[in-house]
Amino acid sequence: MLFVLKPDPRTQAGRRISSNPNRDLTDARHTASRHPPVSSRRHLGTLVRYADDLVVLCHTRQRAEQARERVAAILALLGLHLHPDKTRIVSLTQGREGFDFLGFHHRMVESWKRRDRYFLNKRPSARAMASIRAKVRQRTDRRYASADLGDIVGSLNPVLRG
Repeated sequence: MLFVLKPDPRTQAGRRISSNPNRDLTDARHTASRHPPVSSRRHLGTLVRYADDLVVLCHTRQRAEQARERVAAILALLGLHLHPDKTRIVSLTQGREGFDFLGFHHRMVESWKRRDRYFLNKRPSARAMASIRAKVRQRTDRRYASADLGDIVGSLNPVLRG
């Protein structure tokens, strides 16, 4: 679980986390009647999730810490907790830090055309690349040197495509 300080407010997409302490994880149809409209609530950040992984994009460290507390409170209602080794706050401002999410490493990188402009660069994470290299090494071992090249390529293609 990551709480990311994002530098650009124009890149917001996804679901927002409310600072309203009474909000719970019920269906949106039921929360609409108990809570004020979304436009009147203060948002801590943007929630991006996939299965059991999530990233919260916030503008300030203070909001990221509040979002972490809010997520911890919601998970506590479900009998879950944040893993302390996997939960951290990173700053993407001017490429200082990056983070791994869903097999990719995300980091702000300065544009080579326009100095002082940054964009989010994502590349396969070191762990994902090590996994692919191990699979390729296994399928191209010396014991397959006499095998038909078409068979070797046929076994490599699914690995390389993903």
